Amino acid sequence: MTAHPEVIEEVVAMVVDVGAGDVAIAEDPSSRRPASEVFGDFDLYGIARRFGARVVDLSECTYQAVDPPAGLVERLEISREVLVCDRLIGITTLKTHHQCRLSGALKNMFSNVPSGLRQEFHRRDLEKAIVAINSVRSPDLTIVDGAVGAEGMAPVEKRPVEMGVALAGRDPVAVDTVMALLMGFDPRKVRTLFFAGRARLGTCRPEEISVIGDPLKACSRRFMDPIESMAEHLKGRVEVEEDVRETGYSGIVATALGHIAFREKDGERLSGLRIAVGDHPGYRRDGRTVSVGDFRFEVEGGPFWTVPQVVELLREVLR
Repeated sequence: MTAHPEVIEEVVAMVVDVGAGDVAIAEDPSSRRPASEVFGDFDLYGIARRFGARVVDLSECTYQAVDPPAGLVERLEISREVLVCDRLIGITTLKTHHQCRLSGALKNMFSNVPSGLRQEFHRRDLEKAIVAINSVRSPDLTIVDGAVGAEGMAPVEKRPVEMGVALAGRDPVAVDTVMALLMGFDPRKVRTLFFAGRARLGTCRPEEISVIGDPLKACSRRFMDPIESMAEHLKGRVEVEEDVRETGYSGIVATALGHIAFREKDGERLSGLRIAVGDHPGYRRDGRTVSVGDFRFEVEGGPFWTVPQVVELLREVLR
């Protein structure tokens, strides 16, 4: 789910109108197709021509090694184009994410690191990596195209949600917090927001965020969580307790189940598996039941569960 070209064009028009000089529309297409085809699909070249802007393929740009904050990731590289720009405007959409539950202002910055490093972060510490990137360079303004959102295991699957909203803010953490509320998620159970709040990147407490415009309750609806989508795909084979959605680990569990069922094409082995909720750190196993704890038990130096670890745990349970 990518922002509609009309939204991108309107933002470029406003930036040019206020006197910006060198305007670049930058994106990493993250596609097997040529970047020129992907950019053409969204009329980025046409928009650039109409307003005298540039189109930048971030995957072809120079990356610069930077020092990430302690306790997040060991190494980090960010596109130099993004590091040196005077103002950075992020344009994203209202959507869930199969692994970290929510993909908004903070996750949008993930495309500014090399693809190899992105793959490494997905396997290890995705949420901490997202916070590390934003600690070095975060957007000065984020605009969320919420005309049509996406729920479930986005972007792996496409489950469109008609929302008809738009959102903008200077604090990316506050923007993502409001996004979580719009989607019916408890912001305290979104790990990216938890680590962003601990790093003091922005405001993640709803009571401290001033929202101008329509009341959130009038615009919000309950989005399908990644674990709920995966439970639907594996119905009849895997039993998932409803409260797993509220543990904060739901995206990691959903991605691990999807890895076994679809990537390894071994979904039948999952038959009889039960995913439950427990009042403890991390994960525990009892027969063919995996008990999922609350991620807030994670403390500095404590367990930080990753998708490969949960995949291995599930393999042990299924042996």
